Amino acid sequence: GLIAHLPFDGNFNDVSGRAHHGTPGGSPAFASGRIGQAAALDSAAKHVSLGTHGDFEFGTSTDFTVALWIKATSWGSGHDPVIAANKSWTSGSNTGWIIAGQTDGTGWQWNFKGSTGPRADFETGGNIANGQWHHIAVTHSRTDNAVFYQDGAQIGTIPIAASIGTIDDGYPTVIRNDGRLIYEDNAMNATVDDTCLWRRALTAAEVAQIHTAGIGSATFHTAVQPTLTLSQPVFAPGSAITVNFADGTGSALDWVGIFPAGSPSGIGESLLAWRYSDGTTLGSIALRRGAISFPAGLPTTGNYEARFFANDGYTLLASAPFTISPPLEIWRALHFGGNSAINANLHDPDSDSLPNLIEYALALNPNTSTPLSTSFLTDLETVSASQYLRGSLAKNPAATDITITIEVSSDLIVWRTDQLITEAQSSTQLIVRDTQPIGSSSPRFLRVKVTSP
Repeated sequence: GLIAHLPFDGNFNDVSGRAHHGTPGGSPAFASGRIGQAAALDSAAKHVSLGTHGDFEFGTSTDFTVALWIKATSWGSGHDPVIAANKSWTSGSNTGWIIAGQTDGTGWQWNFKGSTGPRADFETGGNIANGQWHHIAVTHSRTDNAVFYQDGAQIGTIPIAASIGTIDDGYPTVIRNDGRLIYEDNAMNATVDDTCLWRRALTAAEVAQIHTAGIGSATFHTAVQPTLTLSQPVFAPGSAITVNFADGTGSALDWVGIFPAGSPSGIGESLLAWRYSDGTTLGSIALRRGAISFPAGLPTTGNYEARFFANDGYTLLASAPFTISPPLEIWRALHFGGNSAINANLHDPDSDSLPNLIEYALALNPNTSTPLSTSFLTDLETVSASQYLRGSLAKNPAATDITITIEVSSDLIVWRTDQLITEAQSSTQLIVRDTQPIGSSSPRFLRVKVTSP
């Protein structure tokens, strides 16, 4: 997720929640920005360093994105001043990444070099030296491509999968200078605004939304909206519930709660379960994106909502509905959707003589004809020289809302269980043996009985 967001509104603070506040060099002032104010980084010495925190170390495989607004005038032919970097710009063959001015004095370029792979270069960035605001974004998918955007539109891609090895060389991440903070050819009359870094590759749609928001003088927070999703829309009572969140405020105290659908969210209301974004009740780690598990689930069927809140309060960021249903109802929805013409217990849509309730009990597909012998086997077991009828049944472990038994009869009229010995029983298996040996005066039969509450 987001690891730094510097809006430069009168200070160099990071508002992402990660507290990566910038350290200015060369005493930069503030000027009118694309959104509020901006940093006037208008000479070779003026820059803002984000330091060497581990969040900015993308190692050998971490995807990342760099995006910023810039307004500049020509820096003159033959010069390549830095826009943002984490490397020494004395050579493009040095380890690291950089966005810089192109030597034509008007366009921009990008360079990327893993510690043990070949360098990669993009040299066709558009004109940013016309005194107008331009949005630049570069996304890095480490096993695929770097993608380049200007003013919300994609303008190029470069493969980077071959540039292997770490992308870190111990230098800080810096805006308007290289990692050494002393790049010799750094003169550029530039103003920089709303600079952001993410530990993921933004999508083209997200980059376009950020640009559109900026045109309307709105920060990216209005473009990349928080989201909340669940691992599935329906859960069985007592089963684990996993909630996925993204693009919160970045506070360690962002949190997710579970409420009955339609209930209020305020203090003292019907909160059923909750966790901070790090999955604990302590809130020690700030995460913008992740997953929270509620392993105990909820015991009661009904309609519920997961809600994503900001910074230990009740400012709602996102919500998602879900349902707790009996396992049989979940199975029906999976196989039949809402088709009530074929989803009842005694319906047999695949015409295999096994009604839906039996297919549910035995974990069979009710839309594919399957013989009972796939799940229910009978054979003879020899005990003390006598043979006894035995039945082995494969059960659906999720079918916790029904009763599955095996019964025995000698006349197909009276069925009983007290003449059977249970040899094995678990959530997936039931094996029983008759107590009456084969060869006695009456025949012996076994059947599977499924009872729905």
